[in-house]
Order: sequence, then structure tokens, then C-alpha cells
Amino acid sequence: MGKTNPKPNINEEEIYKFENIDERVVRKQQKVAVFKSLHRNTMVFLDPDNFIKFTNHIFRTEDEDMAEFLRHHPSFGTEIFEGEFPEHILKKFEEDKKFIAHFELSPEENSDFVY
Repeated sequence: MGKTNPKPNINEEEIYKFENIDERVVRKQQKVAVFKSLHRNTMVFLDPDNFIKFTNHIFRTEDEDMAEFLRHHPSFGTEIFEGEFPEHILKKFEEDKKFIAHFELSPEENSDFVY
């Protein structure tokens, strides 16, 4: 009998490549679960060595155990969502855009700017 690992190794984010196939069809066939996070690069730790990393608010997985872990996480429904963001979160993002400042420094100002 083979040894099974109860916690998947997910130190690197998943990358999906699709060649000449409609992405929606492939995801439906693979049963990919898509989760979205309120924060851009959220990390959810399974234990001190293993974590789930969201990239640009999104994490995709085919692993049903990992999907169930996120569905039962305390942040699920408040900061982590499956599928699309709820309407109130989308509204919050739109409201937040009003307070984002974009500016460029002139070369003179940039020379004194500390990174």
C-alpha cells in the first residue's frame, strides 16, 4: 500500500497552459476551483512549511482537498471567495479607486526620493 501525504505540497503557484483549446472547456473538464482574495497577494498557511498563495487576487486548484481547506477556512466568505467576488466587494473596489493617487516625480524630485 502506498504512502499518502495528507497535505499537498503547494510552495509554488500553479500555472496552467492551454494550447488551441477553449480555457472554459478545459477548466470544466479538470474541475478547477477558482478562489479570489480580497487582498492582492494573500498567503494562507496550511502549516509552517506549506502555504497557498494568491496572485493578483486569484488562486486556482484542481486539488479537491485544497479547495475544501479554503472553503472551511475562517476567512472564507469575508476575505476569500469561491468563483466571483460578491457585489458588495466589487462595489468596495470601485469606491477604493476614488482614493488611489497616481503621480510622477520630475527628474529633480526623483533624485532626492528615498526608496
